Amino acid sequence: MVINVSIFFILSLLSSNYLGVSIQRLLKKVLATPIAAVDSVPGSLFLCAFMLLLWCCGVHGQMVTMALTAPITTAALQPMQH
Repeated sequence: MVINVSIFFILSLLSSNYLGVSIQRLLKKVLATPIAAVDSVPGSLFLCAFMLLLWCCGVHGQMVTMALTAPITTAALQPMQH
């Protein structure tokens, strides 16, 4: 864990000093568009195909993509508040 924290800290310092933006904001910029696209039918179909591709490669696709799919499906299943 110390190694992970040290690596993340060093990457954060480098991105702040050389890119002028924190690594958290950089990750948010990079991942915002693909995450927003998964909330549509084509995005969902792509995600299913990606999970099946991972499954064919011997990786449990649902477990890999669960961090992305769980919040989206939970939000979709919530009743609308008026």
